Amino acid sequence: IASELDAWRASSPTAEAWAEAVPFEEKVGRRTWLRYGTLGGLLVAASASVFVGLKLRRVPKPPTAYRVDGATLTVHADDGTALWRHTFPVELIPDVYRTTGWRVCMFTDLDGDGKIETLFLYFPVDHPSERSLVCFNPNGTPRWEFRPGKMVTDNMGRQFDPPYWPNHFDVVHSRGTRTARVVVSSNHQYSFADQVALLDGKTGRLLSEYWHRGHLLHIAVADLDGRGEPSILLGGVNDAPEYKQATLVIFDHRRIFGATRNP
Repeated sequence: IASELDAWRASSPTAEAWAEAVPFEEKVGRRTWLRYGTLGGLLVAASASVFVGLKLRRVPKPPTAYRVDGATLTVHADDGTALWRHTFPVELIPDVYRTTGWRVCMFTDLDGDGKIETLFLYFPVDHPSERSLVCFNPNGTPRWEFRPGKMVTDNMGRQFDPPYWPNHFDVVHSRGTRTARVVVSSNHQYSFADQVALLDGKTGRLLSEYWHRGHLLHIAVADLDGRGEPSILLGGVNDAPEYKQATLVIFDHRRIFGATRNP
């Protein structure tokens, strides 16, 4: 066996012999195929990693529904998946969130980044002074909170101190800016004063306000003249002695200010 192995080794060409025996074109071809094969393997590996990364980076599902259990707000996707939860300091009034036809929650893009924020009316049990409108980020963390109202005085010298209770809200999208605006109507806890507040959707900052004698419990947003800028329509009552009837107030969303004459 040893003699056969020695004979095989003797018959095998050395590196120098191979280099002299193999034509230059063949050696170049073999090197090229080796180089392209290595490059192809790297490209396949890179493509596979990108594909895996795309699969792992899934597009978040948009919120479409909510549920209130005690003090916890849960927001769901269309397929019932719970997207996030937030627990408030105290329990919420359950009947408020069972009422149909009254907006207490809205999902919308407030800052033009393509992600959906959540607006939610916070009505805690036994804490009427803390009723507010809360804005949540797409991941469920609180962004801002608006507690409406302030002390106002009518033309007869009567003062109306907080709290005020938010009763309706809507969102205004304008072609002039990516940031939406939020309009909130809030009535005094026991009397007729009503504040209509216009908020910056991104920060919750109060931009302007209008004060009305009588509760304005209904809000609609519509482009009434076809110019691309929405108007804000508010429906309710006017409690002034010379009126005492239903009323409709319409504003350009860029100019909400002033007050009814009485107060």
